[in-house]
Amino acid sequence: MHADPRLNKRWDLVVIGIVVNACLGTVYSWSVFREPLEAALGITAAQSGLPYSVFLGAFAFSMPLAGALIAHIGPRVTLLLGGVLVGAGWMSAGFINGFLPLVVTYGIIGGAGVGFGYGVPLSVVGSWFPDRRGLAMGLTLAGFGVSPFVTAPLAEILINRFGVQSAMIVLGAGFIVVIAGLTVFFRRGPEAVSAPDPEEAEAEAVPGVTVTPRELSPREMLATRSFYGLWICYAIGTLAGLTAIGMTAPFGRQVAGLSASGAAVAVSALGVLNGVGRPIFGAVHDALGSRATVVLSYGLIAIGAGVSLLAAPGVPLPFFIGFGIFWLMLGGWLAIAPAATTRLFGPYHYARNYGIMYTAYGVGALVGGSAFSALYGRFNSYSPMFVFVIGLSAVGVVVAFLMLRPVTGPRRT
Repeated sequence: MHADPRLNKRWDLVVIGIVVNACLGTVYSWSVFREPLEAALGITAAQSGLPYSVFLGAFAFSMPLAGALIAHIGPRVTLLLGGVLVGAGWMSAGFINGFLPLVVTYGIIGGAGVGFGYGVPLSVVGSWFPDRRGLAMGLTLAGFGVSPFVTAPLAEILINRFGVQSAMIVLGAGFIVVIAGLTVFFRRGPEAVSAPDPEEAEAEAVPGVTVTPRELSPREMLATRSFYGLWICYAIGTLAGLTAIGMTAPFGRQVAGLSASGAAVAVSALGVLNGVGRPIFGAVHDALGSRATVVLSYGLIAIGAGVSLLAAPGVPLPFFIGFGIFWLMLGGWLAIAPAATTRLFGPYHYARNYGIMYTAYGVGALVGGSAFSALYGRFNSYSPMFVFVIGLSAVGVVVAFLMLRPVTGPRRT
């Protein structure tokens, strides 16, 4: 059988996926818009944070529907729909005048659009890289993580020149044009690539046992112990990373003694690790397998939490090390989870399966924010949150050992 000639250009698809994710990842630049929107709409600082939280929730919980759409109407139409919704959310937020309309337009419409678009580059790129799936998917995801390094300065320029709401209209229109123009490239890999022969399939390492992973439908996946194990592990990893991102600047100022400008620079610098963590841990997953990579991730997260406890005014190094690990591992988990979903349950139903798995991201974000608010409110200190994260890391290691096992049997054809 001759190799598909398009395999020679599959890395081009990764680059295109990075561009799409850079558009979708503009949500990470939300802090640039907050104060200008507070002034323009007459809303409080507490209110200006809610559209971001709603956006992340709509993003996460629209992923299962997006997975079903990819399977039924194809990746191109699904990505086009996502791009239009993202652009419409941003643009309509530029025309409204009030807090609740901002939550609906930017938060719900824009967030759902990202949920629909996010899975397409992952699904398509993964189908072209059975040999380096974790690395390729991680590189594709890096565009989402590093998006603020392009979109935040661009947004700042647009806001200063045209005003915040006009800037949102311009960005929204740009997202529609760019994403719609790139949809043509997102064609699934050939069947020989997306579903390799059983003898060549990548199997999870179990000492003394050679196994072939099955291709599981969403219903079959939900009946396995491995799904719930990976879901719990993903939620824990997301909780630690998103909570750290949310408190990086205030922790840097209040505990590590940084200036306001120094804390802002720290956020930008640490954001690089969010991007590079994705290809790094995608490659680690390719080499070590799901369980070992998950255990490694929790070891690093626990170290990050422990080191962060040592931060103090005049001693900022523990802050940079600890929070650097948190930002790195948030990016890492956004590569580990899709790669592990494919490894454990097969690539054939990946789009729908990972859409369901991604709800762990939303739960992790919501629980992490609630836990931090409760602990900080009770103790007026950041330290209990780090102790909590260390305890959760230990739970994650136990869950990984007890529940992350491949489902074996004949491969679906």
